[in-house]
Amino acid sequence: MERDLLTYPTWERYAVLSHAISNLSIGERRQVFQLTRSLEEPSGDVFFPSFGFSLSEFAVWYTLGDNRRRERKRSRGKAAAWQKKSLSPRKHSHGDDRAHG
Repeated sequence: MERDLLTYPTWERYAVLSHAISNLSIGERRQVFQLTRSLEEPSGDVFFPSFGFSLSEFAVWYTLGDNRRRERKRSRGKAAAWQKKSLSPRKHSHGDDRAHG
């Protein structure tokens, strides 16, 4: 039984693609979407030389990265809520009887 193993060059290519696509600015992402909409018959084989990736590579990594971004936002929200709760001023009684009477 022969198995196709992920080679280091393939892994490195995927790592570079993931990094390049996840670091695109919103304007650059919109430009890719606009270019895609302007095509009469878009296919995954369309190559964007200014970005260095194909439409299919962008679609895969954008989708995977979008899911991670949502997870990070969710976890940041939970962390921020936890931080806010732990950093909120606490009422301490310092034995001041004037406060009770």
